[in-house]
Amino acid sequence: MPVRKFDAAEGARPRVLVVDDDPGTLSLLGWALEERGFRVVVSTESETVQEQLRGRTFSAVILDLQMPRRTGWEVLERLRDDPKLDQLPVLLISSDADTEVRVRGLEAGAEDVMKKPVDVGELALRLERVLHRRRAAEPALAGNLGYQDLGEVLQYLASGRKTGFLEVQGELGSGGVELTRGKVESAWLETLSGRDAVLSLLEQRTGAFRLQPGPWKEGRSMRRSLLRQDSVEALVMTAAWLQDELAVRVEDLPPREQPLVSDGKPVEIPTELAVVPISRVWQYFLDQEGASLGDLLEARLASPAQLRLAVAWLCRRGRLGPQTKS
Repeated sequence: MPVRKFDAAEGARPRVLVVDDDPGTLSLLGWALEERGFRVVVSTESETVQEQLRGRTFSAVILDLQMPRRTGWEVLERLRDDPKLDQLPVLLISSDADTEVRVRGLEAGAEDVMKKPVDVGELALRLERVLHRRRAAEPALAGNLGYQDLGEVLQYLASGRKTGFLEVQGELGSGGVELTRGKVESAWLETLSGRDAVLSLLEQRTGAFRLQPGPWKEGRSMRRSLLRQDSVEALVMTAAWLQDELAVRVEDLPPREQPLVSDGKPVEIPTELAVVPISRVWQYFLDQEGASLGDLLEARLASPAQLRLAVAWLCRRGRLGPQTKS
């Protein structure tokens, strides 16, 4: 019998966290669910489930009840008490899934309880039904950036060729992305527009988003610097690359409030850093002698990651340095 795969036509492949202290169970479930169209992350660390869930967007959790350090019951209780994770579907598995355990699990907020050893085909089917029910219950695409990654939301809209305006409210302010048949046409975030706005939006980890379907007339006035230039996938990859590069160069960043000055010499930008606004940042400090990294971030010349990476690169090469007292 062929393996029945999750229908990805409704969106990106769902990511599932499987938590069990038995490596054999993790290996079996991980492989079987991947074969059925899910993206799977496995873990034996029940005491860090909440931290793992906040790092990426997950569609569901499969949780063993009998685990050392922190039982599945304790993990489930913590998830249901967490306002950012209380709606995340949880399927419990247990070697002792009798009627009493099943009732207790459902009362505690689990979607389902299955007995180990688990039939992986049945598990995948139950998981798929849970996710389909959740989607059907959603009147519109909306969510919390605390546990739903905006990059994955944009990729879902692109794969579904959706048209509408994705409104975003986060720690960097209000903004949004206009899409037509899955392609980004324009974007803004406060004073930023185009690619810089999208990269800034993708950095936000707190806040909320909502899709307003259909043509967005007001968005027609926005600058179309992204039209036919950057795909959603390319933008998401660029945002991830900026974070990776920044993590490597973070030691080159000066203190946020330290006054900085440019050396005044022309800057040659490496091709691989073309997306980083090095010239704009260098010119900013040339014009604003004694300004700090904090001042630059408040000026919003580009996304925070772009600005920090430009400063790190300039400081590393001695083109930008601390202002000395005269």
